[in-house]
Amino acid sequence: MYHRIRIFIALVFFASDSFATAVAGDEALAFATFIQSIIQSTQGVRGVTCTYGSDEISKTLLSKEKRVINLNTDINKYTSCRAIYIARGREKGLRVDIDKFNKKKILTIGAFDSFSEIGGMVQVQMGRRNFELILNSKLLKDSGIRLSPLATELVIN
Repeated sequence: MYHRIRIFIALVFFASDSFATAVAGDEALAFATFIQSIIQSTQGVRGVTCTYGSDEISKTLLSKEKRVINLNTDINKYTSCRAIYIARGREKGLRVDIDKFNKKKILTIGAFDSFSEIGGMVQVQMGRRNFELILNSKLLKDSGIRLSPLATELVIN
């Protein structure tokens, strides 16, 4: 009896762990798809999509799209990027890199708190029912990048 209880507890643990992984994967896929749609519908942006840093969203973007450049291997390739998704975990020392990206008028998108405050252009977050966007309007305007009307309806600031 004791052995059966241990097996049952182990199965419940692994099942809940798998469920959490599946939910996290679905969330990353939803974010990646949404971010790609923002990039594709943005006017004034040329080049390919790039990722900088590594989180579930960047991994999904890299596996989902054939033409995504991983800047972790060579940061100097950023000049060919039309937009850069900056992963969670890159916050430390990010201001210098973001300044380089902004000077080249590259759309920067992040999905972590305070992204727009540290110089990123578009911060994506999950709201109560939809995605929400926090924009650094001055940077977007100065770069000549215009979001689609559909994306601007999701702006909360």
